[in-house]
Amino acid sequence: MARAKVLGKSILLLILIIILVLFGLLWFDYLGIIQAKKIFAPVYRLAGLQPQTSTAPSSPVDLAEADLDNDRFAKRLEALDIRSEELDKREN
Repeated sequence: MARAKVLGKSILLLILIIILVLFGLLWFDYLGIIQAKKIFAPVYRLAGLQPQTSTAPSSPVDLAEADLDNDRFAKRLEALDIRSEELDKREN
């Protein structure tokens, strides 16, 4: 009797570990740390979701284009240009 309880607990813990590993893989795939989209494609289709797709820069030129600091700087310059145009309109 005691042996059956131990066996049942062991099986339950193994199932729990497998579930945690699968959800961990799904989470790391969502974060982009690992690429497991092919493994989870049937799960996404069952849930009616589209797998997240992203492209990584393949060359340093692409990496420079995707730089967030450059984007922020460009937005600031654009905002300053708009502000100066509005001030010029007020003066006239």
